[in-house]
Amino acid sequence: MILVERIKKAGRIAIYGAQATACGVASALIDVFGNVPEAIIVSNLKGNPIEIRGVKVIELKEAFELKDCLILVAVPVNLHEEILSVLCRNGFTNYTTIDSDAEYELMSLYYKKVRRFPLVRDAAPADAIPNVKILMARSVFDKELSDADLLNFNKRGIQEIHAGAALSEDRIAEITDKDGDNISKHNRQFSELTVTYWAWKNVEADYKGICHYRRVLDIPEDDYNKLSSVDVVLPLPFTVYPNASSQFLRFIHEEEYNALLLALREIAPEYYVAAHKFWYEPYLYNYNILIAKEKIFNSYCEFIFNVLFAVEKSFSDKGIRQNNRYIGYLGEILTSLYFMVNEKQVRVAHAKKLWLV
Repeated sequence: MILVERIKKAGRIAIYGAQATACGVASALIDVFGNVPEAIIVSNLKGNPIEIRGVKVIELKEAFELKDCLILVAVPVNLHEEILSVLCRNGFTNYTTIDSDAEYELMSLYYKKVRRFPLVRDAAPADAIPNVKILMARSVFDKELSDADLLNFNKRGIQEIHAGAALSEDRIAEITDKDGDNISKHNRQFSELTVTYWAWKNVEADYKGICHYRRVLDIPEDDYNKLSSVDVVLPLPFTVYPNASSQFLRFIHEEEYNALLLALREIAPEYYVAAHKFWYEPYLYNYNILIAKEKIFNSYCEFIFNVLFAVEKSFSDKGIRQNNRYIGYLGEILTSLYFMVNEKQVRVAHAKKLWLV
């Protein structure tokens, strides 16, 4: 809680970054600490909003009067070193980064304040630890994980699986997503969802889980006995501004969004109706990572893949070949939709997402 104490003592605060992490940090500062940031600082205004929660977004070259502020660097972890170097070169000395731990602590306080999205650590312990099988999707393009990381994952029962194995001559894990009932050859479009599909069709366990080499649900070993008290574990959602659709439309084209809506209307009309509510709220689950009871995991998979296959077919029928990761992004949207719609019927708890690289 060192960051919390530093925020309380800081007085003037500014945020570096204007996307999802920064939006959450701004909301936490305003609603938990009553501290409205002096500004949101970015390297370039292009592609960024003009304001977040009423706080103006400015370029770094306009921020020199903020050198006495505590600067919270709220950008993806892989950009931290670059941004700190930029701040240092421009004479800023009072700054700190928002890493996985800091983001989790700030957003835990925020969601407690707004009474949404309870935590695994606050769930009731059970008498026994359930049988949990978690697969970590890996591809031939991933960076190598350290031996310490791998040992840590093995202790938690996380097994590596080669994602997109049907597209590679190499084999990078003992388990591959091309065995059994699979969609491995579609990995370029579906990304880690080829592993989700594989787990749906080929894994049996009390709880099934999916993570990938860059992002893992960080559940301490002491909390594994709390899993039986919940149905699903998800990462804390992003708080986005002004709403979820403004975030995901940065990554997909309008034709893909419209194809998703059409598929929802035809296949799952109740979710089509709900989408028009939930996609204009400020919360969004990202990364397609989760741990869920087998029945719920399978139900979730049946929903998202029925819709995604319909979207893919609609482009195929039109003779349009999509080569990007659009299906993976649509999967994130559907994951949010499914669990937001069912949050009162399913006991959802949340854990920290750990960034590895």
